[in-house]
Amino acid sequence: MAESELEIEGVIAHEVAHVERRHLYRIYRNEQKKKNIATGIGVLAAVLTGTTSKENKALNADLAFRLGSLFAGAIANSLYEGYPRSMEEEADALSGLYLQQQYGQEGVDQMVLVLKKLRYYGDYVGVNQKKMQAFRSHPLLDDRIIAFTNSTVRIFDKPITIIGKNPDGATVVTIRLTCQRRTAPEVSNRFTLDPTQILGEIYATADIGEARKFKDVSIELAGGEKLKLDNKEDSLVGPYEDEGFLLRGDIDYNLDECEISKIKVNLLGLNLDWQIIN
Repeated sequence: MAESELEIEGVIAHEVAHVERRHLYRIYRNEQKKKNIATGIGVLAAVLTGTTSKENKALNADLAFRLGSLFAGAIANSLYEGYPRSMEEEADALSGLYLQQQYGQEGVDQMVLVLKKLRYYGDYVGVNQKKMQAFRSHPLLDDRIIAFTNSTVRIFDKPITIIGKNPDGATVVTIRLTCQRRTAPEVSNRFTLDPTQILGEIYATADIGEARKFKDVSIELAGGEKLKLDNKEDSLVGPYEDEGFLLRGDIDYNLDECEISKIKVNLLGLNLDWQIIN
């Protein structure tokens, strides 16, 4: 189906984005949360009903088996049937930013061409593309094509560099924002994806201590306007690790052209002095 190396790279970029964004891990984490909640409910029920220790162990064993089966099913579903809609949209956004960064508009055009071929093939073999979006786990190919063709990507001439210093003045965290993707609101409103997506990377020294969740970035412009960019993955940042991320929000202008007066990065449990490096 792919007729050029660039088309193949577009497909690979999308699949690598799933790995980069830790989608399987996020599915595991969500299932684990459900398991912990259900186990807690089982223990509480045992206490309230006066179930004996032996009966409680049997109850928990049966509950663990059922939840383990559910978790295995969730992972298998991701491997064989694809990822949830929100993760597919996120992978599209990340691969679109990468292709634009590496090959310009030609890279994005080739990805759109691949999606159009998939749509044609689906129509040819009789796959129903008209099912209601609300009842689908994956975005329609038509909608994915629209999102690509109604998005603009800006590669920053100079990355926006943010550093976090400890009280001793040593740089503990360095963040680089490299490019920005803006999807037309009338298109993004149909998806779980925010209108603005910003690609970046973060690095921390040993002074960060333990791995910490990277939650969001709060920005105040010179005119007083406040912006917030959310890292919906809450990715973990540890010592001496380069971590890629995708921030999401709603910004109507190019962030690299804005005059930023204040900035704060939310790394849970870490209080640093955050600065923009020109």
